Amino acid sequence: MYLVNLGISQAKQVLFIADGAEWIWKHIPPLLERLGCPSETYQLFDFYHVTEHLQVFADVAFTEEQERKAWFQKARRTLKKGKALRGCFKSQRRLKIMPVVEP
Repeated sequence: MYLVNLGISQAKQVLFIADGAEWIWKHIPPLLERLGCPSETYQLFDFYHVTEHLQVFADVAFTEEQERKAWFQKARRTLKKGKALRGCFKSQRRLKIMPVVEP
């Protein structure tokens, strides 16, 4: 496996970057176990892709343009401040969620 060849078990810290898709993040704890990763393991949400998903949701959930824009802007601000998605992974082992940083 590529990460093993790179020496991931020797790393002091590991940073995983991905969007908020549950199917990605639910595979991280078992992967960490298999790879023998260090205890300093972090998740960083890819701000661009997460907001892309928020926009898709807003487009489906709201019929009024003004309401859709207002909801999206509020959701984006909340995410940018690092206040959203913090509870999503509370049961996952050894993972710390870092503040969202816009590119």
